[in-house]
Amino acid sequence: MNRMRKLALIIAFTLPVAGICQNSGWQPPANPDPSEILREARADRDTGRYQLALDKHVWYHDNALKYDRAHGGVRLSFALSDWRKLANRYPPALEKMREFRERAELWVKQNKEDFDAFHDFVSLNTQLKEEERTVYLFRWLDEYDPSFARRVYPVARDTLVAEGEYQLCGEYIDIESIRDDMRLSRKLDESVGEHLDPERASEILRFRNKHFAYEMAYAIAILVRIGQSEEANEVAGFAIEELQNDALEKQIVDAQSGVFPERIL
Repeated sequence: MNRMRKLALIIAFTLPVAGICQNSGWQPPANPDPSEILREARADRDTGRYQLALDKHVWYHDNALKYDRAHGGVRLSFALSDWRKLANRYPPALEKMREFRERAELWVKQNKEDFDAFHDFVSLNTQLKEEERTVYLFRWLDEYDPSFARRVYPVARDTLVAEGEYQLCGEYIDIESIRDDMRLSRKLDESVGEHLDPERASEILRFRNKHFAYEMAYAIAILVRIGQSEEANEVAGFAIEELQNDALEKQIVDAQSGVFPERIL
């Protein structure tokens, strides 16, 4: 092997290690823009500046909402997904995700009424593909703080269902609350129609109906899975009567066979 080829191989194997060992020393600017910092983190990952990318992901996760509450959805979806992509290349990023997950779990146990910490915990477990940890913590809340478990159930529900915890879900189904939400939505729709153009008002109504159908179908499918078909059919009848929509009615009918609806955005 000639000298130039040896040098090329040394460089090829050294660059990834350099990425792992680097210490970026990054600090946010005086007036940080969370969106821009998240974009920079992606670019840093793609160009091999892994520690720099990690520093920015950590800052974003801890600080984005302080500067812009609109990042609530992105922070626990796209941003965590990007962080996970970095972790696939850079082990310290994976360890940091686990560290944040442990921090959220401890915070929930010590401050049982922190909804946001529980939501962080669930989202991190999803990215780490360790959903069984969500089931464990929800069971812990079910035993020690059932009122808070009821409050965070909507966040944990998809994971509980995916893990086959139908019986546990059945304890937290609140059909009356869903019905009340639907009735309130109907009143709001009447009010919205007075202040928005018909097209916009119709769009809002379609979204609310879709959300209502999704929630009802989920509840019905759980009731079927735990052997409460009679109650499931009663709920389905109410849902179909309220919806008056053939496309959404199919979701309800499928749920009566224990089929869960596809997730909506």
